[in-house]
Amino acid sequence: MQPEGFDDGSGRVSVLQKYIFGLKQSGREWHFQLSNFLKSTGFEICLKEPYLLVKHEFLLFIYVDDNLVISETKQDFERFRDMLKSECKIKELGKPNKYWCP
Repeated sequence: MQPEGFDDGSGRVSVLQKYIFGLKQSGREWHFQLSNFLKSTGFEICLKEPYLLVKHEFLLFIYVDDNLVISETKQDFERFRDMLKSECKIKELGKPNKYWCP
């Protein structure tokens, strides 16, 4: 349906070619695109915990658009961060002060 206030009576609708932050499906789409990118770089999704991705020296927890990266070394983390920055815009919030894992 055309958005309220923009109905021109034609019955035409617009199709989004890019997901917009704040829409219901944007978090799902972000997770889908991020997971596909990470799988292409060697990460595997844990079958019992779909928000956990694993690679040799990394554990990566994804919750909607928040991520927690655990790596063996600081250099591994920096390499991963740079790889992720080359793919998408990220904001580093620093070290977590607490987190919960079921």
